[in-house]
Amino acid sequence: MSAREGSGRERGGEDPAEPSRPRKTILYVHVETLPSPMAGSGFAANTCLGLAEAGAATLFLTGRGAAPDDAAALAAYGLVPHPLLDVKRVPFFGALRFPLYAAVLREAVRLSGADALRAIVSRSPKALALLSRLRRRLAGVPLLYEMHGRPPEAIEDAAKRRRAARRRARERKLLAWVDGVILVAEAQRSMLSARFEPGDRVLVAPAGHRGHEGTGAERVPGRVVYLGQLHEHKGIDVLVDAAARLSAAASVEVIGGPDRVDELARRAERAGGRATLTGALPQRDALGRLRSAEVAVAPYLDLPYNLYLTPTKVYEYMASGAAIVASDVPCLRGLLRHGENALLVPPGRPGELAAAIARCLEEPALRARLAAAALRDVRGRTWLARGRAIAEFADSL
Repeated sequence: MSAREGSGRERGGEDPAEPSRPRKTILYVHVETLPSPMAGSGFAANTCLGLAEAGAATLFLTGRGAAPDDAAALAAYGLVPHPLLDVKRVPFFGALRFPLYAAVLREAVRLSGADALRAIVSRSPKALALLSRLRRRLAGVPLLYEMHGRPPEAIEDAAKRRRAARRRARERKLLAWVDGVILVAEAQRSMLSARFEPGDRVLVAPAGHRGHEGTGAERVPGRVVYLGQLHEHKGIDVLVDAAARLSAAASVEVIGGPDRVDELARRAERAGGRATLTGALPQRDALGRLRSAEVAVAPYLDLPYNLYLTPTKVYEYMASGAAIVASDVPCLRGLLRHGENALLVPPGRPGELAAAIARCLEEPALRARLAAAALRDVRGRTWLARGRAIAEFADSL
């Protein structure tokens, strides 16, 4: 998996007649473990693989999870090694992250000393703040902040709101000196300082999908799938209640966890048991079920919290060949269009959600038309495209 394998134009772009120069590397810092139940780790792993697929040598520096080796850590997300992707997982001491922060400084010094550092990308304000101490050594190397957070006022839970407020304070300091910002949702522009508006040092790069290899899977009649996290703002409670209104021919599978699985299973049982909570599944199995579904559902609630998300699951839905039923909420309107590539329903209404699902199951022609349109619309929205956009953005600064 080393980024240092290979040689010549195929790998580094060097002319054999010229003295060999080190291939410059993008250092991507992720302050969580790999693999991890945190959704952000899959996002980071897919981004790094997308960078490598786009031809950018990438060092993915992250924490060490339970997987025995780097290949197994990537496999937890359905990913495979790439010759331009070098993964370094650093063990934590319990909840202490300082070994990773030390590794960040060490790798930045090593790569910059060899004139082999192309850019540094991280969603961690603390990691980037540490790197600010090396600004003189890192002169000419863009430091890019990948913003994933939400403003405190968009968060209902009091404890999470306090954590978000502390993070927001760190972000404000960070935005005073970083070279560029990568947003995952257009709504995050409101969180930027005047230094970046309307400036050209901001890139909006949402999530992507891995490709269309599973779209030819045989469909299981009546299979309806939700795939993703089970947090309250995702609207899973509404889907469980909607499942109780469907005919016995429908089979609703909620794939994700571990949070709230037991709670939602009890709710499904009270509602007649039409929804099955599978818990978290290996990525390959989860995507296999999605790609054999007739309908995929995204029942988001209409909350300020959801304005700032990048709907990764919806990109996978669109690439799966299933018909999509989703809530009509702002974060999906630029991606899904009612009656064209999806059926959109008012959020929080299980009756209308059930009616739209039933319509897709009962009308094969509608289901096929919506799925085909979604597949066409998502073709350019891959992790490869995201990686290419980030690499080009870094080079423009």
